[in-house]
Amino acid sequence: MQYLFLAVCAGRLDQVENYRILTKRDIRCIAVWDANNDGFPDIVFTSCGHTNGVRAWLNRGNDRWEKGVRATKSGRFEGVTLYDVNKDGNLDVAANCTSDIEGGIESG
Repeated sequence: MQYLFLAVCAGRLDQVENYRILTKRDIRCIAVWDANNDGFPDIVFTSCGHTNGVRAWLNRGNDRWEKGVRATKSGRFEGVTLYDVNKDGNLDVAANCTSDIEGGIESG
């Protein structure tokens, strides 16, 4: 289960109970952004548990969440960040994988 905490003043956080997202995965890292430009913050996360990979949850408003894109089919992913890599005005997802899988960007 993942939780959202809001900063209410310097040094104090309040937990927002109604933003709980139930997951059965070993979540390693999460990032928040509006993936589909509908005005609601969406969540992308990496996991290393039972079902490895990079996944997203779409916020439909009124405390409704929908399973979104499953960006990978396999791999143990540890971290995630958002950046407009190709300068098209949309944030892209970059995640690091600790598995030995084919594809991606190679260095050297």
